[in-house]
Formats: sequence, C-alpha cells, structure tokens
Amino acid sequence: MLERDTGFEQFDQASRTHMNIEATFEGRFDAVFTWREGKRINLEPSDGFGKNKLHGGRIVLRKVCGVGARPIPRI
Repeated sequence: MLERDTGFEQFDQASRTHMNIEATFEGRFDAVFTWREGKRINLEPSDGFGKNKLHGGRIVLRKVCGVGARPIPRI
C-alpha cells in the first residue's frame, strides 16, 4: 500500500507544475516470468498485468521520499 505521507504530497504537488523533479521511489517489481538458459519462461500461462494481461511485470510503489523540485531552465 502506498504511503501518502509528506514525501508523496510534495511529489504530487510538484508533478502538477512545470518543474524538474528528483525523487526516490521505494517499491518492488512483480514478474510473472523467469529466465532459464537465456529463454523467457512464463510462470503461469494465464498470468499477466494490465489490459488483457499483456504485460509480464509491474512496479508496485510503496513510498516516495527525497523530493526536490526546481524550475526547468530556459534555453
């Protein structure tokens, strides 16, 4: 479950502006496949993520911290 603490709130607010954002994201990667001898092997044929279960992995976000935002420099 995503922690909606001050780090998340800072990121959420900064993402609504036109700024460069640097942040640290903590979470995990879930996969429904593995690699054996250089070949991709699905763990379960019906498993997958996203629409029509087309994707073999997903990123599960837990926490956002170390948020820094600064204006985009004009060139």
